Amino acid sequence: MTKAVAIGLLSAALGWMLLNFAGVEARDSNLALALIGLAACCVGWRAREDNWRAPAVVLPVALLLIAAGQMVPLPLGLMSHLSPARAELLQALAPVTDAASWAPLSNQVSATWQRWLQLLGCVLTLLVVRTVVRERHLGIWRAAAPLMLMALAEAVLGLVQYGMTEGGEVVTGTYANRNHFAGLLAMSLPFLVALAAWRLRPVEGHRKRRPAVGATVAACLLLGLAAGILCATLLSLSRMGFLSALAALGTTGLLILWARVEGRRLKGAVVIAAAATVMAGAVFLPTDALIGRFASIAVREDLSKDDRVRIWQDTRQLVADYGVAGCGLGAYEPTFVRYQRGSPMQTVNFAHNDYLQVLAELGVLGFVLVVGAGLCVSWSAVRNARMAGDSPARYVAMACCGSLTAIWLHSLVDFNLYVPANSMAAAWVLGLAAGSRTEAGPKTAGQESATIEDLAST
Repeated sequence: MTKAVAIGLLSAALGWMLLNFAGVEARDSNLALALIGLAACCVGWRAREDNWRAPAVVLPVALLLIAAGQMVPLPLGLMSHLSPARAELLQALAPVTDAASWAPLSNQVSATWQRWLQLLGCVLTLLVVRTVVRERHLGIWRAAAPLMLMALAEAVLGLVQYGMTEGGEVVTGTYANRNHFAGLLAMSLPFLVALAAWRLRPVEGHRKRRPAVGATVAACLLLGLAAGILCATLLSLSRMGFLSALAALGTTGLLILWARVEGRRLKGAVVIAAAATVMAGAVFLPTDALIGRFASIAVREDLSKDDRVRIWQDTRQLVADYGVAGCGLGAYEPTFVRYQRGSPMQTVNFAHNDYLQVLAELGVLGFVLVVGAGLCVSWSAVRNARMAGDSPARYVAMACCGSLTAIWLHSLVDFNLYVPANSMAAAWVLGLAAGSRTEAGPKTAGQESATIEDLAST
């Protein structure tokens, strides 16, 4: 019962942020963090040896400690070795400020504190979802249901926005930015497709039978809902959102078909068919407005392609100066002012590349921890997707592979992981991927009943 309450509290936290522009304001994300903390209290933590040794636990906790260490005052002698650029900045400010022999690594401690709280919420979300799934107190599809439901709600709102505006304006759901709206939809889309495929799996017995009529109807309904989410993604006119959604669908579809066929030739044909389907979708699915967005990719709007490239080039110089210890989690904006060469009248809050910004803010060690955690959990999802049988965990792992493909790809040109709602959704997916391993055993009655009714009840 407490595990269901924990998932409910996580759902409330994510829903609250979505209702408040993805939780970009500190007061909204802090309230969501309180709900996440309550969820963690409901689940509890058992100090078992396998818990502490799992990379999905060790690496995120180590990342929290590294980020917290950036707020701890250090002697200037040590500072000059860890972050020469920070020490130089403090020496330059000494004539106009009170000289101190101790100072933190972060260039803006208040910003680091706020981003650290966001990171704490993501780590707790990952651990709570992982614990719930591993202990089998709640069916794995029920643990994934809130992501699907909230993506559906955002998609419906986006379609309503499109229908109610004259000339079909850009849809953003409850987001202020269409790219982040499309990012959430792309992460959630594979779960509906994988759930439909699981409903259509052959029924085990003396010999495999076709799925029942009810399961077929449920699968068709799920695929229709997935089509609605894809339609909302198209209408958002987010170029990378659309491409990441296609990549997510292609990855999930490839894994599903790969599991259904036998023989090298058939598997090779599956790969070719999946690639051809994705390319056909890229050609035939975009609307005229989205095609126009691709055609005008170098035309100046909010942020042009040339602006992004210049930001990346300038950020590389920042990384060169702060590469060891970073400039401080969340301190990218005030630090980047010194290195900004292009568009000097424009405020640059983010690097528009999550990988580059993490490297700039957390340094090499923090970057290795982030990438290492992502790769470990992604490999776990791939491994679970390839295991034998038709367990729910296998299909959830397939969906996680598609979802993680979407967010890793989208992060190349955007800052989805710095949006509280999207970062929490990504942590939720990581928790599902990290915890699904022990679900591969015998299916319980609760796990078998994951249908459309489960989504509605959740």
